[in-house]
Amino acid sequence: MKQTAHGPRPFPTLYWLRDPALIHALSDLERRGTIAELVARVQSDQAFRDAVRGDHARYAAERWSLLGEGGRAEAERLGFAAALRDRGVGGAACHTAVKCLHAHAAHALADRAAGRTENVIGAEAIGRVAP
Repeated sequence: MKQTAHGPRPFPTLYWLRDPALIHALSDLERRGTIAELVARVQSDQAFRDAVRGDHARYAAERWSLLGEGGRAEAERLGFAAALRDRGVGGAACHTAVKCLHAHAAHALADRAAGRTENVIGAEAIGRVAP
């Protein structure tokens, strides 16, 4: 939860990038239209679309589980359970959405560090900017 002037609000981001060069490089990709390109690929490639859906669902499940029983109860009480339980990477309501390359890349790097299959959007973005 994030405290705002209007009280607590759900803040769906789990992972953040800290490397300024990577952040800048991903911002350049976004400016060059990479999100639209990846959205088109999600729409045209069933296997890629299924992988993206899986990444969003896995992200949402991880976020929900990290809240613990007390945090989940508090989210329910405040009416934020669906936002924290169901929304994917970057808070995406649609599990085929590509909202932010930075959020997907951070998820991919966390996956890599944990030895999991990497977020496909994030891995693609990192692959385009990494030497």
